[in-house]
Amino acid sequence: MFAFTHFFCIACITRELLNPNYGYIRYFTTHNTKYCTIFNAANMTTIQFNGKIVRKKIGPGFWGIEESENGNKWFPVNLPEVLQQDGLHVWIEGEEVPGFVSVFMWGTGLQISNYAILPVG
Repeated sequence: MFAFTHFFCIACITRELLNPNYGYIRYFTTHNTKYCTIFNAANMTTIQFNGKIVRKKIGPGFWGIEESENGNKWFPVNLPEVLQQDGLHVWIEGEEVPGFVSVFMWGTGLQISNYAILPVG
């Protein structure tokens, strides 16, 4: 797993094309800053949980999800814009991205495949 700023994404593409064992590249934007990461889709595990969307103000800031039941922290690599609301309660289904690394060093990588906004209360 590697996380690079947008400046280094050309190197990511080159490495991914030369070595298919890296998996694939995911580009994402957090607070107007572009990042990319490389991870292996074969090692991903599907999970479901209820949680709360949180806005963290570390560096340029980013969105995270805190799991309601056990407090696990998730760093979504593809958080839909409709979910980018601090304090929003959600049900999430997605794949854990093992070994995910980001410049924020917060939470476990998560690729969201399905979601629902939950009523408060």
